Amino acid sequence: MPKINVYVPDALAERIKAVGISVSPVCQRALEEEVRRMEAQQKASAELLEVAARLRATRHDSVLDGEKGARGYETGLDWARNTATYEELSEMAGLGTHGWTVLPILGQHSMVPLLREEGYPQDAHGGFELSVQDPWVRGMVTACGDVWREVEPVI
Repeated sequence: MPKINVYVPDALAERIKAVGISVSPVCQRALEEEVRRMEAQQKASAELLEVAARLRATRHDSVLDGEKGARGYETGLDWARNTATYEELSEMAGLGTHGWTVLPILGQHSMVPLLREEGYPQDAHGGFELSVQDPWVRGMVTACGDVWREVEPVI
């Protein structure tokens, strides 16, 4: 059986010794309980992600109607999962819960290459002003909100 050192403050060590507690079995029970709790939490999180993906696949809302909206949604999922910073994803996800009409994206935002690729025009400062009326943009924002809701509880 591996040996693990556990450090406790001097005063606590004296109290443990005074009442005659056998430290190893107490620590083993506490660690076993904590491992079980963490494993259950990890399993629940993984199961929730699977449920969210399944539900998302069955969703038929107006945001995803049409090829452009669906393409924006898929692009948004990829960007949110693989590229976005915490601040960028948090901001994009918040748009889905607020009444927004124009989304300003500045030149340093990691979404800029995607917008260029999609052919959106840049302003004189290298930024973009995207409209809620655009299906690709609505799909992108919706995907960001979906990913944020999946990951926020575990970050």
